[in-house]
Amino acid sequence: MKRTILTFAIILTSLSVTTHLQASEESHRKAAGALLNLMNPKELFVSSFSAAFEPTLAQLKNSGQSEENVEKVRAASIEFAKTIANDPEMEKRMEDLYIESFTEK
Repeated sequence: MKRTILTFAIILTSLSVTTHLQASEESHRKAAGALLNLMNPKELFVSSFSAAFEPTLAQLKNSGQSEENVEKVRAASIEFAKTIANDPEMEKRMEDLYIESFTEK
């Protein structure tokens, strides 16, 4: 009988801890999502990617590529950056990083 009561108590404690952790993680994920929305990471990613890609475009231009070809590459690179920025997995990973790095406070 003591074993049954002890087993039952352990199960209840485990369920309580699991429920608390799930609620805590949901709360953390919600806070991380709110912070990401404030920071507008998609637009920031696209503009940062574009700025980092400019030296490559300058090299293409300096190597003799026409302005038309350079603009095509620029447009394709921006579309590529937008595709990455709008990937739902990217947003989830950013939330995960915020949850790991910061507290809600």
